[in-house]
Amino acid sequence: MGYDIFITRDLEWYHAARCPIGLAEWRAAVAGLRWYPPDCAELPDGTALWYHAGAVSAKHPSDAAIAAMLSLAAELDAWVVGEELEVYTPDGPVEVPLAPGHRLAPVRAADWPAVALRRPGFTLSERVPARLPSGVRWVACPPVVLWSASVPFHHDPGDGSVELRTDDPAAVRAAAELAADLGASLAPDGG
Repeated sequence: MGYDIFITRDLEWYHAARCPIGLAEWRAAVAGLRWYPPDCAELPDGTALWYHAGAVSAKHPSDAAIAAMLSLAAELDAWVVGEELEVYTPDGPVEVPLAPGHRLAPVRAADWPAVALRRPGFTLSERVPARLPSGVRWVACPPVVLWSASVPFHHDPGDGSVELRTDDPAAVRAAAELAADLGASLAPDGG
């Protein structure tokens, strides 16, 4: 088995596609490394860095590989995150708190995003504010519904839920109203 560590722009590595590192960006960052098409770069110590769905992963990387990943992440304005959501720094892993999560479920894919976009304050965007090492910055992303021009509501077609991460009472109220329109419920997200 082994432990995976990720270079990602989302602190929750499993949601990396929400604010992805582009394949072209990744290829430019690893231009000096051996490349195995279509999506793998190799560090000098032999560690394979796999690009997939907007993130890069390495299985059980050495300390030298983690240092190289930190350097690449700095170039990409991204995080180095472990499977358990610890964030790696040059001084070792640390915990970085996430904003409280809220989940609307179930939401049928056919209802999303049309129902949300009929409500005031909701828009569709291909850019999202991302919490990056350099601060909050807008990055390109797949189409996402935004509330109040900056709070993303991410639909997960896998489980039919919609998630938002914010502690803003107005956004949570808007989510509750949207849940009622969708015949869904709003609940705190456990993680």
